[in-house]
Amino acid sequence: MQYDWQGRTLMMVYNFSKEPQQCQLQTSMKTGRGLVNLLDSSATQIGSNGSYAVKLPGYGSGWYRAK
Repeated sequence: MQYDWQGRTLMMVYNFSKEPQQCQLQTSMKTGRGLVNLLDSSATQIGSNGSYAVKLPGYGSGWYRAK
């Protein structure tokens, strides 16, 4: 889920499985922008094609703010 408001972007990802999951997500955000995980302060870069990889534990979630 992506939420855009007043020039800011928040992305939320949920794993509804008890098994850990990894996925590749697509976004319309520009290459070179980063995402900061609001739950653990880690950061990830958006790939050249607008995608990024996410690993979530079972029943886990990730909340990311675009920087």
